Amino acid sequence: MSEKSMASMMKKLSVTLAVSALFAAGTAQADTLDLTTWASTGPVSLSSNLANLTATSSISQSVTNVTSFQWFFQANDYMPYNDWGYVSLNGVATTLSSVAAVGDYGNSGWHTYNFGSAFSGNLGFGVNNAIDDSNSSQLYVQNVVAVPEPETYAMVLAGLGLLGFMARRKQDLAV
Repeated sequence: MSEKSMASMMKKLSVTLAVSALFAAGTAQADTLDLTTWASTGPVSLSSNLANLTATSSISQSVTNVTSFQWFFQANDYMPYNDWGYVSLNGVATTLSSVAAVGDYGNSGWHTYNFGSAFSGNLGFGVNNAIDDSNSSQLYVQNVVAVPEPETYAMVLAGLGLLGFMARRKQDLAV
């Protein structure tokens, strides 16, 4: 095999490896967090992928690189008893839904909450039973998804390193 055809074959192999590394980085698998490990208060039922919060209850956990979760609010009350479900990011609560939003004894249906960028910090969920203790609304949370960032960055760097090596090798062969 000639030196030129060997160099051409090495170039093709290098390009293939670099593109494969970059493709693998783009398709890094996300992990669904295990909700049974989360701290809870009040009446909560936890399974590995589903939390059912009732009355006045909450769950929270320190998380890394969370990108999304799914939620469902069930109003088991009526106005003026405006029970509400929320998500808490580093202690700042944002209402997901309420009796006022879904109507008396209504529900929100399932929704996906997508973070603009991966969230790291204290993530919490809760439901508050407003004014009365007779009828307790519920918040369901499932599929809290986190992306394993370190592996992704390693794959991107490997792909870029191979591309840099190819460019350097091409310069050396041209001289």
